[in-house]
Amino acid sequence: MIFIKRIVIFVGLWVWLIGCKGSPDASESLIIVNEVDVITIPFEGDITSRSAEISGLTWYGDTLIILPQYPEIFPTEVGGSLFSFSKKDILNYLAGNSTDAIAPQVIPFDDSGLGENIPGFEGFEAIGFFGERGFLTIEAEMSKGMMGYIVSGEIQPDSSAFHLNANSLQEIHPQSELDNFTDESVLIFDDQILTFYEANGANVNHQPVGHGFDFDLNPTEDVAFPTIEYRITDVTTLDDENRFWAINYHFSGEAKKLDPAPDSLVLEYGQGASHAESKHVERLVEFQYTSDGIIRTARPPIQLHLLDNGKARNWEGIVRLDDLGFLLMTDKHPGTILGFVPFP
Repeated sequence: MIFIKRIVIFVGLWVWLIGCKGSPDASESLIIVNEVDVITIPFEGDITSRSAEISGLTWYGDTLIILPQYPEIFPTEVGGSLFSFSKKDILNYLAGNSTDAIAPQVIPFDDSGLGENIPGFEGFEAIGFFGERGFLTIEAEMSKGMMGYIVSGEIQPDSSAFHLNANSLQEIHPQSELDNFTDESVLIFDDQILTFYEANGANVNHQPVGHGFDFDLNPTEDVAFPTIEYRITDVTTLDDENRFWAINYHFSGEAKKLDPAPDSLVLEYGQGASHAESKHVERLVEFQYTSDGIIRTARPPIQLHLLDNGKARNWEGIVRLDDLGFLLMTDKHPGTILGFVPFP
């Protein structure tokens, strides 16, 4: 009799799960999980302005490199500007050794005229380094639709300047016809570069891939990428097990544009209390590079506690901070924020 009862319970749960997967509102009945608070780190200088529109973060040694979408709005003698923070200053603030706002350093940035010569140029979207070589993605909108690009450059060892090589420019064709969407993340390891498209949901991108390049930016084989709803806006570097984290963000005003399918991560793991009351999504998701392509790991997403005022934070940059957690930065929505998220 007990055995039969267990079968009945199992079948009932199975039927419930099948029903949930077919219902966009199924997440409302799922378990509430813990969310992680974002610790805001104060900073000063020009990049406090919303117009900075931060697009990406990466480490160059112990220097945190900050990529504005339009570096030219911060003019220098060679063109525009990147910015940087010292890891030491960040760690001192988080340890409570300092309460001062962190001062950025300016890195003169020479784009070799790409901002003026690429038709429909809409700025830089991602940045990563391998040694002194930097690799950036670019977004453009032409009359026939969107086009992405990747380009390489070199930073001076003392971070005193960064110069792009315009001759290295390569096209990256978008994976859908969505406006304002191109490859917004770059992953660099060994002798390979992968770029990831921003929209990888089931209803807008039927076969997501990472675009592959060698270090001379010759195209290589594409790599399979998992279907995941909403936007992927930046990724960390790989760890020693080839795992990396990505920002997975959704602004409710883009629901019609992205046409999201039922959220498989919510169905599998539940959602936090603030997410249950909002249509915005701010979370970090772990992936792994394998010989068969990119896969999502079994580790639950890190859900960020949403703002109480209902505004969404458009997180556009992410890096690991040693073994402590992550540093994140937003673009102009709702303002330029530097945040720390500890590992849960």
